[in-house]
Amino acid sequence: MIQSGIKLLAAGPGTGDFARHCPPTCVRRMSGWPSRYNEFMADATQALLTVSIPTLAVLIGILVNNSRLGDTNRRIDDLRPDLSRQISDARDIIRAELLRVEQVMDARLKHMEEDR
Repeated sequence: MIQSGIKLLAAGPGTGDFARHCPPTCVRRMSGWPSRYNEFMADATQALLTVSIPTLAVLIGILVNNSRLGDTNRRIDDLRPDLSRQISDARDIIRAELLRVEQVMDARLKHMEEDR
């Protein structure tokens, strides 16, 4: 039987050596290599591979992201004392500037009261 330029051989009774190695529904190309569809692989194996490979990929992704989050959290913990020190220094500078502004305003008010 010839279809689309490829000679297909269907195994059946009395087809020789090919029939001993293939079930009756097996179809091979003229070159002797099996077709792209592997009929010998069990459906359970295909289902297992179809489900397990994406699941494994997702689990690996979760583990990689978890390690990255752990590294980020560790880095934030390392920077926390520096940030706390910088905030404390900024608070001290602001208090000093406000004290200076208060003293200047107090001196000006005192000067205005004396001029009255």
